[in-house]
Amino acid sequence: NSFIGPNGWRLILSALARQRYTLQRLNASLCRLNDAHMGILTEIFSANPNVMPDELNLSMNEINLEGIQLLGSLLVKRNPPVKELDLSANDAKLDGWRVFINSFVSNPTKTPLDLHLRDCGIRGELYRDLARLVQLPTCSLEKLFLKGNARLNSGRMNQIVDSLKFNATLGEMSLPGVVTVGGWNRLLSLICDETDICTTYSSNHSLLHFHSPTVPREIIPYLEMNKIQ
Repeated sequence: NSFIGPNGWRLILSALARQRYTLQRLNASLCRLNDAHMGILTEIFSANPNVMPDELNLSMNEINLEGIQLLGSLLVKRNPPVKELDLSANDAKLDGWRVFINSFVSNPTKTPLDLHLRDCGIRGELYRDLARLVQLPTCSLEKLFLKGNARLNSGRMNQIVDSLKFNATLGEMSLPGVVTVGGWNRLLSLICDETDICTTYSSNHSLLHFHSPTVPREIIPYLEMNKIQ
């Protein structure tokens, strides 16, 4: 939780690389990291894959457009994908988040398993881009957290819910604001479509946890049933 300049990070990570140290988790939250820091981090991680951690917490920093683009370009080259990535409370602007999200749309198997994007200023068409990512059958997302961003209107909510029809891995999710009645009904029909036996069978059975202050009672039993599939 302290400030270290870009060259300081270069010295630390380079020393770890020389020792062939395998870094499993890096918690750099509240370290005032900016685009210059991200240039150093991505350079070292790219040249020394063993130092690239499985869990990366970069929340509550000052990462902007260039830094987030560099990070996206690095992550789509990593195999296997990062297990957990927390970018909450960074302001990468609309263009930065769009490039970041779409880097995984083009490489869905490289998507971090757990992705935290709380309080990132995500709004409007960025929700459409996220829906495009989630709907890809090879998307590796298991958890997606979006609390604290712009509230979803009914159209964007429908896009997010509809994207889950094609997703078999996403098990936990949080959305910003209060979900409308129409949004809950859409979600209910997703996890248990009672039109006929075939649609019930093909409903989404991967969603286990949906975080919201107002989850309707009707939905909870179906989420519980998914846990024992």
